[in-house]
Amino acid sequence: MGLGFSRPGGPLTNKHRVYGVVPEVVLPIASTKNLYGFLTLRYLWETGARSTLEGNTFVALFAIPVPSIPLQ
Repeated sequence: MGLGFSRPGGPLTNKHRVYGVVPEVVLPIASTKNLYGFLTLRYLWETGARSTLEGNTFVALFAIPVPSIPLQ
């Protein structure tokens, strides 16, 4: 099974397989009249790695619309 690729010495297998679980939270940053942006927090747990490193990753993103969006 696979994509049909092969390497010298044999077929390409699931040698570098890694599974991940990613919870994500998106928070709007706003006042009663304007939306100023969004804060996104994401954490990735890697597990089930074969022949490679496992790790964890934390990502924080802040998106700002220019100009701010008026709320109705």
